[in-house]
Amino acid sequence: MKQETQPSLMFRARTLLSKDLFLYTCVVLFSSFLFFHSVIKYRVESPFIDNAYFYFYSSMARQGLDLFDPASVQKAEERIPIRRAGGLPVYSPTVFMVIAPLTVFSFPVFTTLWLILACGAIFAFIIFVLRRERFVSPLHVAMCFFITLLCQPLHEALFSGQTEWLLVLFSAFAWYAIVKGNHLTAGLWVGAMATLKLHYIALVPALLLMRQWKAFGYAAFFSIVFSSCAIPFFGLHHYADWGRGFFTYGNLEYTNTFLGNIGFNGMTHRFLKGHPQAASLMFLCIIAMLGLPVAFRFLKKPCARPDIDFLICLSMIPLISPLTEIHHFSILLLPLLICANRIGHASQTGRLCYVIGLLLIISRYSWNRFADNGHLFFTALLSMQAVGAYFIVLSLLSLRKTAEPDAL
Repeated sequence: MKQETQPSLMFRARTLLSKDLFLYTCVVLFSSFLFFHSVIKYRVESPFIDNAYFYFYSSMARQGLDLFDPASVQKAEERIPIRRAGGLPVYSPTVFMVIAPLTVFSFPVFTTLWLILACGAIFAFIIFVLRRERFVSPLHVAMCFFITLLCQPLHEALFSGQTEWLLVLFSAFAWYAIVKGNHLTAGLWVGAMATLKLHYIALVPALLLMRQWKAFGYAAFFSIVFSSCAIPFFGLHHYADWGRGFFTYGNLEYTNTFLGNIGFNGMTHRFLKGHPQAASLMFLCIIAMLGLPVAFRFLKKPCARPDIDFLICLSMIPLISPLTEIHHFSILLLPLLICANRIGHASQTGRLCYVIGLLLIISRYSWNRFADNGHLFFTALLSMQAVGAYFIVLSLLSLRKTAEPDAL
């Protein structure tokens, strides 16, 4: 039998490569088209109730009104008659201070600017992660665009006008600072995340578990500075009202049981409705079962790549948070993208966990109308994304075992 010549083999290799590149390009273009198509639909159809929440209270802040005074709120509602998410202004006062200058625009213009900034940040996040990875294949590029642009939690954040696009970008900056050993920069971005959304204050003590002593100090410092820099703008009395309002809102039965809370705390409170103490105890037991083995591994053996430990801690945030809505799972985009490129270093079990976690997190669910009828099976299905987050933790733990300083 005649052997193929070297030029013939090279021609076939180039043909296969060109076909692969064409397919990967199609995936990127398809994902981008669906993403921008959805964003345009959101701008036309969405009431942006969470965005309206930020706009409303930031407008009050710009006008010098008391955000916790019922009379001032009623007065502002007459001036700004927009539908917004309910609840007290429990975000850090710094958030409202930073957004306040943008409220000079009308609400439609404000939401348009918000979406434009969000789209820019999302694509900047993808490019940043790809450029900071050591080895990137065309397949990984296609996967990064596909996972990010079709991620349902991120679309939920865009539809409601939430701030997850900023948190995703900040998390990438913090991760890369840890990769480079830049403790000051890592602490700065972790502090910014903790200020923007108080769930991420848990990342500050997590830096201690990671043996990132300097980064912990900087993160604690910047968390305090960023959170308190609005004192000249609002005054100390506002911070006192904010503290009382935050703990009041967190202890409301509605916060724990409403269908939007799809984390393990929401699941336990729906299962044990009418028994809040037992539900809270069950939630604490779940946190212990999920978190203590991870903490034990951190303490037992330091990882050769501390950035993997950071990704594990980041993935644990939606699991241990008392209030976890679907858009909060957007923060898992960074672990998903990093794992997509490094999954070859994981065990077979780790790879299986990654695939299961990826499918559970980025997929779209429609269980609410069934769970609303009190059906226990569909009530459990509401928390499938939380289960997916733990599968990603397991996949990262598999990567942690085989991590080498130069291998990843």
